[in-house]
Amino acid sequence: MIERTFAILKPEVFTDERKDIASFIYKLLDLNRIKIVDIRLIQMTENEVKQFYKEHEGKDFYLPYVKHMSNKDLVVMILEGEDVISKWRELMGSTDPSQARVGTIRYMFGKSTSVNYVHGSSSKEAYEREVKMFFKEI
Repeated sequence: MIERTFAILKPEVFTDERKDIASFIYKLLDLNRIKIVDIRLIQMTENEVKQFYKEHEGKDFYLPYVKHMSNKDLVVMILEGEDVISKWRELMGSTDPSQARVGTIRYMFGKSTSVNYVHGSSSKEAYEREVKMFFKEI
């Protein structure tokens, strides 16, 4: 079934010394027949990051993660394709790079559960909530 999902390329994609990680991810999307419907370069305020990740509030990593994501370049995207929610999550790999499958984005580039380069909606409901924060016209 053709569906949509929301994705973020996190700040580390643009500050990694290996360079061109964003181009690699865009090519990976193309090779997996995932279409980028809309894409924007943004910066989130601290309050926007807190709102986006509020389900994690109170966890040990929450405040350092908010600081990590705030006021830095991010790319937000709407992706479309056949079973794209599960396909994008499979390409990303486990949140913990040490547990990610070989060949996934987080296996190749991730450094920790917080510095793992990408985000993707976990479900259709999550997509609908997340996309409205960045693409108000959707």
